Amino acid sequence: MEISIREMKSNAKAILKDQWGMLTLMELIASMIMNVAMLLTGGALYMGLAMATVDVDKGKKADVVTLFNGFKDFLKVFLLYLINEIFIFLWSLLFIIPGIIKALSYSMCYFILNDNPDITYDEARNRSVEMMKGNKGKLFRIYLSFIGWYILSLFTFGILLLFTRPYVRMTVYQFYKSIAPKQETNDTDDCVVIDNEDITF
Repeated sequence: MEISIREMKSNAKAILKDQWGMLTLMELIASMIMNVAMLLTGGALYMGLAMATVDVDKGKKADVVTLFNGFKDFLKVFLLYLINEIFIFLWSLLFIIPGIIKALSYSMCYFILNDNPDITYDEARNRSVEMMKGNKGKLFRIYLSFIGWYILSLFTFGILLLFTRPYVRMTVYQFYKSIAPKQETNDTDDCVVIDNEDITF
């Protein structure tokens, strides 16, 4: 027998009556575990994605194993990810725009760390901040240029994002190569030049 949505919701509330608190607690625990998992693995996975992007740019064949190479220096990339996220969160409390600016400032950390594996996580962040001085506006426009892809992804329930993200990351790497000091990259080929006008936030 078909029942209305109102009846379904009414039934759900009646069933939950004595168990709602416990199920809410379970939701909280599950969310915390998932957030901790992201916190623990986020830096290593971002590092692996950066490594894979650089490999493909150099003409190497993409290999899923590369994704997990970021775990080789786990503590460094974990601390890089953790502290970046803390700073971005704190700046976002002021207003969303300072948070975005800080995220743009830290955006080159993983590429820098890939090219300079012996530096500390703090040095990688500081170099990214220095490198992005006068370049945040350009990077923001690069991200903005993909807005059509993000809108289209809404009609594919986010599936299109899986195809869009490699495109975005590779474009950002081309930008990184265009602004990085020559000694910063391990790439011996000529880099793709993107007009680097002095745009500041």
